Amino acid sequence: MSPGPTSTSWDAFLPQAFHWIAAVERRVIQAPKAGAWHLLGLRRRDKDDIEITAAQVPAEIKERLLEQCRILGWKGQSPTLKVVLDQTPWLLSMEPDSGLTSAQKGRQIGMDAAVALGELGPGTELVLVGVEYQDSLDVIEGLALGWYDSSFFKGTTKAQSFPRALLYWGHAPKEATDKERATRIQAALLAKALQDAPSNWLDPERFVEVAQGLLAAAKGSKVSTIKRSQMQELGMGAFLSVAQGSTKEAILMVARIKGKSPKDPVALVGKGVTFDAGGINLKPSAGLEEMKFDMSGAAGVLGAAYYFSRHEAPVDVICAFAMVENMPSGTATRPGDVVKSLSGKTIEVINTDAEGRLVLCDAITYVLNHERPKTLYCIATLTGAVIQALGHCGAAYMTDDQAMAQYLEGVSLRSGEPLWRLPLWPEIKKEIKSKVADLKNLPKVNVMAGSIVGGAFLAEFLKDQGVKWAHIDIAGTAWSCAATGFPGNGGSSFGVRTLIEAVLAQAQ
Repeated sequence: MSPGPTSTSWDAFLPQAFHWIAAVERRVIQAPKAGAWHLLGLRRRDKDDIEITAAQVPAEIKERLLEQCRILGWKGQSPTLKVVLDQTPWLLSMEPDSGLTSAQKGRQIGMDAAVALGELGPGTELVLVGVEYQDSLDVIEGLALGWYDSSFFKGTTKAQSFPRALLYWGHAPKEATDKERATRIQAALLAKALQDAPSNWLDPERFVEVAQGLLAAAKGSKVSTIKRSQMQELGMGAFLSVAQGSTKEAILMVARIKGKSPKDPVALVGKGVTFDAGGINLKPSAGLEEMKFDMSGAAGVLGAAYYFSRHEAPVDVICAFAMVENMPSGTATRPGDVVKSLSGKTIEVINTDAEGRLVLCDAITYVLNHERPKTLYCIATLTGAVIQALGHCGAAYMTDDQAMAQYLEGVSLRSGEPLWRLPLWPEIKKEIKSKVADLKNLPKVNVMAGSIVGGAFLAEFLKDQGVKWAHIDIAGTAWSCAATGFPGNGGSSFGVRTLIEAVLAQAQ
């Protein structure tokens, strides 16, 4: 039986694909393997023609496969096609028409293949046939995401069946690269599992418990937690204003993971609202059950932290998790209340559903004061307005540093997570000034550009601090993301790849 949402154990919480990807056997072959499934990517030459570009596939086999496609009338109108040659099964997977990067396309091929193949018997071997535009490791990530299925919260637990071996035809990454990528895939699966978990199980205390357990292997690293009473002593009034309506503990957890050099540490700060009812400004009922994913920023940071606890970063990495629940009650913060942040700035709370920036401003100030990073990335499901700007195809980011913007654009291309810069207009910055306090968490109702407003608010706590920074708004991409190469249902783990790549690129 599943331990269910009332269980105090989190060990069985991790999806089965998380363990499979780390343990699956990998080998190199130089020819087709009888009886094994062969996953082969195809490309659309034009609307009426398709081609196989994989150089290691003999011309005779290519022609026979394409002949099967012609006989069956398949031109890529569905993502995949199963065919059999000489009693050897093949799964043909069409390169997606959309997607900005090869990483996205590779992930999509893998996810499409996972759907088509379903569960494979434990004795099955899967051959990966490379294609020009894409690394087989991206396909493996897509397979793992496609086979993700957490039964932890169901009445009965069913053991999933995965291929016992992944075979690289003709080429393979170095063993170290293979292991490193497996950990990246685990990081993405971890973040998705956290996003999908119900709030009555994954409250702030449970999140911290999971994080501490996962990061225990990090040598030379330290983890600290600050709870409600300590926040009161420190003066974290903005953070606490969000926690006032909930009986759940508010926690700021900070993990410093030792890297190769203590010089120029990088901080990753994630919003961790485990359920966002909106506070007194209660959200509408439609879709309210999905507000468990408002901790996606913290989930992304934990995915990155897990990675760096197992693969040494070029610099020390500071991971901050701002965990809280935003609920209405007789003790909840009211619209019009004024709170004092850790920085000393006072904030007029116009709307209690603009809570993420209140949590993050104190978390950012604490990290700046106590950890002294040289670079800081803040990631959050901050504004629904970002969906109006970018849809579900990419995340917005804001920074006041042109060099940082160029850096993130390169990171985005390598990670396969599309990012688009929004400007911090001076006119918008003026709109968050309050007449009764230093700042207000929302402007007048006729002021649009809600995502920029959120970024401008956070910028007030980052400017003049001598730190390079960027704020990443993943509200449109964190959940049921329609972009190519991400799971279409539930958590997408968007942001994990960007954070990992941003830190690793420090050494380049």
